[in-house]
Amino acid sequence: MDGKSSFLAGILVTILISGGFFTIIANTDENDNSENEKSDETNLETNTNIVPTIMIGNYSKNWDGENVTLNGFVSDESASTSKVSIEIFHVNLLKLFEVSDISVSSEGTWETEVPFSEPGKWYVKSSVTDDLGQRSELSITEINIIAPKEDNVKIAFLWEEPSDNSSIGQLSVFLIHQFPDTCSVEYRPKYQSPTLDVIGVKNNSTGFYVMEMDTDIVNGNGTIFATCGLFSPSASMIEVILPVPPKPAGDSDSDGILDDEDLCESTPSDEPVYSTGCSDSQTDDDLDGVMNSNDICPDTPKGESVNNNGCSNSQIDDDSDGVVNSEDYCPGTPIGESVNLSGCSSSQLDSDNDGVSNNLDQCPNTPLGEQVDDVGCSESQKEEPEPITRPKILALHGGGETANGLRNQQGTQDLMDALPGFDFVFASTPENNNVWIKDPPGGKGEPTTDPNWADLSISY
Repeated sequence: MDGKSSFLAGILVTILISGGFFTIIANTDENDNSENEKSDETNLETNTNIVPTIMIGNYSKNWDGENVTLNGFVSDESASTSKVSIEIFHVNLLKLFEVSDISVSSEGTWETEVPFSEPGKWYVKSSVTDDLGQRSELSITEINIIAPKEDNVKIAFLWEEPSDNSSIGQLSVFLIHQFPDTCSVEYRPKYQSPTLDVIGVKNNSTGFYVMEMDTDIVNGNGTIFATCGLFSPSASMIEVILPVPPKPAGDSDSDGILDDEDLCESTPSDEPVYSTGCSDSQTDDDLDGVMNSNDICPDTPKGESVNNNGCSNSQIDDDSDGVVNSEDYCPGTPIGESVNLSGCSSSQLDSDNDGVSNNLDQCPNTPLGEQVDDVGCSESQKEEPEPITRPKILALHGGGETANGLRNQQGTQDLMDALPGFDFVFASTPENNNVWIKDPPGGKGEPTTDPNWADLSISY
């Protein structure tokens, strides 16, 4: 023990001998916290071993080909030691599969991917079991995967008639559909056996289905028949008369559509045509004034003005933030910044109108009209420094003495000088004659049976 500690110990012994008593209180807040912690521990002991509960909502999404990911929340005194189990049922209640032993985070969240993505409605039965084997009530929810809308397949074709001294012609067909890999096409000559039907073979580099046919054998008067569809199959057909030398009467542009049905009688020879006899350079499907061959934005909403590429503001996203121009309130969003539904990033917003953008504003919701500093904080928003809390020493005088008497003792004065970082609190007794507990009625040597005799001192 060093000299200073020995000196202070000597002073304390002297004070105690003279009848005083000191208690050091480091921080009343810490005592309160300790009591709260003990209370919390008591509550935890009281609430242990509760039956867990599981929360999971209904799930709905448009089909995107991706497996379904289910997630939810578990409530338990020790969530991370619990395990979630789920079962997936068809609407006819036939169980498809189940997943068990799904881990739960310490925050109570869980997530799992289930191996299916087929459109339709399904039922999910889920539960959670804790480490003591207690199982929650079953939760029944729905999964709804919405199938995409599939338009009928659209056909465009190009006929290359046989060259001189040859009877072999080539029919190239292009199919337009949301799911082109589901498509097939064939040419069916009229008045001939199905054994002469010609099946299209897809050229993956061009996207065309190619059919070569011997015009000496296969009738050039026939039908192009196509089918497509992932979940909702559809079929389309075009009746054609494929010209072979010499040029047949009634098809002036030799596109395979007779003039009396051909809406475009001068189709360029190298352009595929639709059932109308018109090619993309002659067709404007969305009626925006830009032909299909030059239109990079098909299906422009009716009445909207477009640019030279056939795109309206509802179809363009100039700043590539994921919000089209017509709905973007903040054009020119810096590349890479996340935006809200209005197309605005935090660097483009000033929610409290204090002149400092959200991404730099450390004090949101500044009262209107208050001046702010460079980080968007007004004087009313700046935190006051927390007051410095000093440790306290409770000094209790001896029986028959007074608080002032103890304060004025030389030993006490020396101790106060030696401990300038402490606040000394000198308390006075609640009883008469400066005693902390009054003597029993029969004197010090006689006990009392009155249970309330020392209530005043105890409550003090």
